[in-house]
Amino acid sequence: MSCRQRPRGPALGDAEAGVRLLGAVEAALDRAGGKIGAGQGGPADRDKIRALAAAALGEERFTAAYAAGRALPEDEAAALALAAGRQS
Repeated sequence: MSCRQRPRGPALGDAEAGVRLLGAVEAALDRAGGKIGAGQGGPADRDKIRALAAAALGEERFTAAYAAGRALPEDEAAALALAAGRQS
C-alpha cells in the first residue's frame, strides 16, 4: 500500500457506518451498565468522536446513523463490527 492509499473502514472511509457502529457500541454499554475498562474509550473519548462525526456528516445524517446503530440487534452490530475490521 503506498503512502497515498488509506485503508477503508468505518473510521476512514464510511463515516455513516462508523457512526452506526458507535451507536451500537454505546447501546451495548448502556445494557451492560456503562462499565468499560480503563483506557478503553471512556465518555470523554466518545463525546469527542460524536462531535467530530457530527461535524463531518452534518447533524441530521449523524443523528439518523447513530439512532440506526443504537437500534441494531446485537448480532447485526457484531456483523457490522466484523465487516469494519475486514475492511481496514
